[in-house]
Amino acid sequence: MSGDVSLEYVQKLEFALNHRVNAPFLGINYEEWLDQRLDNILNPETFDVEKLQEEWAEHQKEVLLKGLPEAYKAYIGLGNTIYNNLLMYQELE
Repeated sequence: MSGDVSLEYVQKLEFALNHRVNAPFLGINYEEWLDQRLDNILNPETFDVEKLQEEWAEHQKEVLLKGLPEAYKAYIGLGNTIYNNLLMYQELE
């Protein structure tokens, strides 16, 4: 692999695997997800912690698989915008 291809691969892999990086771009929010299941959580007859954890993991995987390409484009776009703005500010000094 050439250097640019290797760097891009590592960036994509890091983005896909790091929930703290990709969550804002994918719209994954644990609190909002829990709020949608509040009725089940508050009902002691249907509440199951293990099932809830499995559902959360499945939800994350589903969102990641569906939204990763567009989310990665937005992530790179934001990085490029920040980089260009920093260059512009550096030139002004």
